[in-house]
Amino acid sequence: MTRPRVYTKHGIFGGRLLVFVTLPSTNQWLLEHAVNCNHGDAVRAVRQTAGRGRFERPWHMSDGKGLAVSVLLRTSGRDPSFDALYSQAAALAVAEELSAAQLPACLKWPNDVLVNGRKIAGILAERATDTEAVVIGIGVNINSTQADLTEKNLQEQATSVFMERAQPADIGRFCRRLLLRLENALAGLKKDGPDWLIRQWCQRDALAGQKLAVSTPRGVVCGSYAGMDLCGRLRLVDEDGVEQVLSAGDVSLQRQNCPVGST
Repeated sequence: MTRPRVYTKHGIFGGRLLVFVTLPSTNQWLLEHAVNCNHGDAVRAVRQTAGRGRFERPWHMSDGKGLAVSVLLRTSGRDPSFDALYSQAAALAVAEELSAAQLPACLKWPNDVLVNGRKIAGILAERATDTEAVVIGIGVNINSTQADLTEKNLQEQATSVFMERAQPADIGRFCRRLLLRLENALAGLKKDGPDWLIRQWCQRDALAGQKLAVSTPRGVVCGSYAGMDLCGRLRLVDEDGVEQVLSAGDVSLQRQNCPVGST
């Protein structure tokens, strides 16, 4: 592995930005080196070969055409249930930067960023095992083409900045601006608490007013979306008027009755 290019104070909260030409996973690198990294250090890979999303699903990024960046946060004394809010703050930062580029970005629980109904970015928060640290990974489709997504059979559900604007974007510049927005979002969360984050999320919430089907380890849960609670969990009101709170699951719009055996 080649040594990274190191930019002092180009991470967040005064941390470093380490830029590698190639890494299997920016999240994995930070998790493995957490003990030697500082609060706010960020790692970017120009080419990421083994990125992953929630539930260990692969995150496909066209060579040199996407942004893969992860940030380490020291979270001493913070309840691990707060981790979801960190990832949602990151999703908010991505949506704000896309909106600044004149793209109609919105947010889908738990932490996806959509443009025109298709996924353009995803977030993965993971806790380092031996340290009180959380790693937040951000993947954004920047300059992927329709052919790139078709090659990976993602043409129906994914999009990119290039596809939406019909012109390429400077990935390094996007990264720098995004890290500034992430710092602001995390500072807002720390200063004003989960209420602040949820208010910001509501302004971009793709699920507002929708009936949902959520696939969970215990089955499919259906109901009306009722927003997020103060831990970033999804609130769902079922047909009996009972509110259920879900911490994980795959969300889709409920287009028909829930399947037999759902809860």
